[in-house]
Amino acid sequence: MARPKKADIEKRENRLTIYLTDQERDALKQAANMQNRPMTQAILEAIHQWLDRLINPPEALRMAKHEQIMSRESETLRGYICRNGHPFWVEWVTATEPRCCPVCGSEREMKRIWDGTIKKGF
Repeated sequence: MARPKKADIEKRENRLTIYLTDQERDALKQAANMQNRPMTQAILEAIHQWLDRLINPPEALRMAKHEQIMSRESETLRGYICRNGHPFWVEWVTATEPRCCPVCGSEREMKRIWDGTIKKGF
């Protein structure tokens, strides 16, 4: 008797090849055997959990990240000025230059005026 066809939403057509060391493969095999599952299901479950933690991190991790930002003693910034004369700063780690002035919304003639580290406090 033939196996029934899978529904379209259950089909997995995107393949991914993973190269593991012997130690990684043995650890994965042990973990899969402990749960009595195939190794592919163990990998998929790990990926789903990892993505869920990225999208929705635990509250304790979110709080720790904000506390770390608040307890910094210095900050590295880039200073800009728009064509209307409004100065503003963005974090140095920002990958792209700002697209518009946060004060007036002007999108033209943004000039970089300053890079440096500032110390927080008075």
